[in-house]
Amino acid sequence: MVLSFPNYVPVDIIHTAGLAIGAIVLLVILFELVRWRGVLAPIAKASRLGAAKWCSVFVDTVASDVIYQQISTKCPDRKWVSHSLVFWGFLLLSASTALNYITNASGGPLPLTNPVRILGNLGGIMLIAGLAIVVYRISTDSDKREVTLGPDYLFIGLLLLAGLTGFLSEYVSEIDAVTWIYGVYLTHLLSSAALLLLAPFTRFIHAFGRPIIRLSERYIEALNQQGIVIPSELTVMPLLSERE
Repeated sequence: MVLSFPNYVPVDIIHTAGLAIGAIVLLVILFELVRWRGVLAPIAKASRLGAAKWCSVFVDTVASDVIYQQISTKCPDRKWVSHSLVFWGFLLLSASTALNYITNASGGPLPLTNPVRILGNLGGIMLIAGLAIVVYRISTDSDKREVTLGPDYLFIGLLLLAGLTGFLSEYVSEIDAVTWIYGVYLTHLLSSAALLLLAPFTRFIHAFGRPIIRLSERYIEALNQQGIVIPSELTVMPLLSERE
């Protein structure tokens, strides 16, 4: 018999906590957008390029910096792979969670062959594989360790804990391990909640902030090429550096 998670932690509590965390994160992001007004300024000015050019730059940025995850032209292959796996793994997990909320409001167990569960498991495998590469790079590259700070280790640790306890929760549920289910599942929920709450203060936000920076840089180039913005004006539009 497959164990049902709502029997141990009510779905209403999870949904309420999720909404509260989401509201907090949204407020922090809105505050960050105000701080990033220098980065956002070229994007606002870009409407002067005309619809065709504006769309061309936007689509190119989405294709190369979101879909392709081209973090930097100097980005080594292993870094590209790890970033892509973590980024897309997290997005697949988010999509799986959203679909489960919509199609399975009771939170009951789903068969392994259910598309929602397949999507979540695929995302989880990609996430953990990407994190394994990150951990390997940190352990073998002294330069990488020098630029990896305490908050980075916390972020990586929480991601690993959330991912591993997610799979472990599935396993103990499938084998009907009543003794383990509550502790494992609660650990998964708490680590996931902590990850989301801390997201705006860690490198997690760079997965979304970096494409915005790239978009701003490309609009600056286009505005400068067409003489819409003169070089002296660009100095009041500071962008984040590669190491930030």
